[in-house]
Amino acid sequence: MMRVLTKARMSTPYRVALEWADGMKGDVDFGPIIARGGVFASLGDPTLFAALAIGDRGRSLVWVDDNGDQIDFCADALWQMTMDAKQAAE
Repeated sequence: MMRVLTKARMSTPYRVALEWADGMKGDVDFGPIIARGGVFASLGDPTLFAALAIGDRGRSLVWVDDNGDQIDFCADALWQMTMDAKQAAE
């Protein structure tokens, strides 16, 4: 099943509250991902991180850096990350 994002907002620094078309809601903590560096290091900039957007057809969460390059996360992967976090908290 393809997951579709319907809402996304920064809830706290480096954490995003998400909602999918199937009604699933949850937060994803991007802090550990940003800490790994590499292509995700630029998300450590609070201004860039706050400029998140839902991608085409709700299939991704997207940031565009100062060079016009996109950093994106697939809606399916974000849904799974949310499910994993919920199960770990139980």
